[in-house]
Amino acid sequence: MLDFESLLLDPVYAALGVDATFSKDGVAKEVRVLDHRDGIEQTVFIAGRRAAAMQQVPGLNAEDAVVFVRQAELPDSPRGGTFTIDGKPYKAMNALQKGQPGHGEWACVLQEA
Repeated sequence: MLDFESLLLDPVYAALGVDATFSKDGVAKEVRVLDHRDGIEQTVFIAGRRAAAMQQVPGLNAEDAVVFVRQAELPDSPRGGTFTIDGKPYKAMNALQKGQPGHGEWACVLQEA
């Protein structure tokens, strides 16, 4: 069986991810996220990645501020928790599963806290 995480997700998050802190129920954890808070026009790659993500995860809209986080880092739904990125807190209003449970990603729709 192919190890999707080590072949695809590990290198993508290592190269393009940003550090963030996730907190929920009084517990904080350092995580790495793919940051799409600024919209799809930032770079061609981000625009393509975000457009692909919207096609693969029903429920995402082009105007949503979104971050992706690996389920390996946050096995339980991050919905209702807070991501702090670059010192700014964002509440995860929704968390949509992308990929296989436990091996994919969460697409988290954010709102400034």
